[in-house]
Amino acid sequence: MSSDLFSGGEAAHRFETLYTSHKVIARRKRALEILAPRTGEHGLDIGFGPGLFTSEIAEMVGPGGSVAGIDASASMFALATARCAPYPWVSLQIAEATALPFPDAGFDVGLASNVYGYVVDIGAALHELYRVLRPGGRALVMDFEWDSLVWHASDSARMNSIISAWKGKFDDPYFARTLRPRLHHAGFLQDHVESIAMFCTEIDPYVQAVTSLIGAAVIGSNGITQKEVDAWVADLARLAAQDEYFFSLNQYLFLVRKPG
Repeated sequence: MSSDLFSGGEAAHRFETLYTSHKVIARRKRALEILAPRTGEHGLDIGFGPGLFTSEIAEMVGPGGSVAGIDASASMFALATARCAPYPWVSLQIAEATALPFPDAGFDVGLASNVYGYVVDIGAALHELYRVLRPGGRALVMDFEWDSLVWHASDSARMNSIISAWKGKFDDPYFARTLRPRLHHAGFLQDHVESIAMFCTEIDPYVQAVTSLIGAAVIGSNGITQKEVDAWVADLARLAAQDEYFFSLNQYLFLVRKPG
C-alpha cells in the first residue's frame, strides 16, 4: 500500500478536509443509500480514513449492531478513533486489506471506499472481503478512475506532469476500470453499478481540498518543485477569476453480494 500518501497528521487532516466538503458529504449519503445498512447489522469499513463512513454506518446499525474498521495509517486511526468515540459498538484497528483480522462470514455489510487503488494485491484484498462476509452479505466497493479527470489549465504540460506524479502515488490509479471483472472473479454477484461525477466550475471547498492534497503530495516527485506547484495553484485561481474553471472526475460504485 502507498502509505506515504497518508503518513503524518498533516496529510490525514488534508483528507479529513476533503471528506467533509459538501460534495463528498452528498456522495457519501448516496453511497449509504445504495449499501443501506440496517438496524442490528454487523458492518465492516475497509480503509476507514478519518472515520466518517464508519460513524455514519454506526448510527444506521445502532447499538444492537456493530461496526469494525481497519486502516493502515496510524494518523487516520487517531482521527477515526476520536470521531467514533460516541459509538461503543465501533471497533477500529490498524491492519491491511489483504489480511483482514476477522473470522469467516462475520459481517452483513462491507464498504471499501477509495482504498483498493492503494493495494498492491487487489485480488487478495477482494478475496478477503468475500471471506469475511456472510452468505447473502453485501458490499459496496467504490473508487475513482483517474483517466476520467478533466481539469482545465493554461499550462497543459505542467498540469500533465503534476497529475502524472499524483497517479504515481497509487499502486493502481486505473483500478476502477477493471473492478467489475475482478469482483466477479472473487465470487461476488453484481446488484448495482453507478457513477458519480465530481464536477466543479468554480473553486469550491471540494476542489480546493483536492488541489491542496495533490499539490502537497507531488512535490519532489518527477522533479516537481514547490515553485511549480505554486504556479499551478495560481493558474487555477486565475482561471476561476476569469470564470474559466473546469474540473470533472468520475467515481464508480459497485454494489455486490456474496451468494448464499
